[in-house]
Amino acid sequence: MEYKLWGILLTILDLELLPEVATGMVGYVLDAGANVSAVSPAGHVVLHIAADVGNYALCQTLVQGGADVNVLSGVYGRK
Repeated sequence: MEYKLWGILLTILDLELLPEVATGMVGYVLDAGANVSAVSPAGHVVLHIAADVGNYALCQTLVQGGADVNVLSGVYGRK
């Protein structure tokens, strides 16, 4: 289930929705129990992707939802 919820978070980012729409949708996923600090099999972390695309409102929502700001991934921050 963890990666299914993670996939939903990634899809929300991929849709390039308005920041307030994406933030609202992510709130529902967080309420469903998504692990916002999970590293995907491809080595991605949702918080890093949100920051990379400049969606700072979503970054704030993820951090407030428990995202680990120090998590390392295979793409951002790790060799």
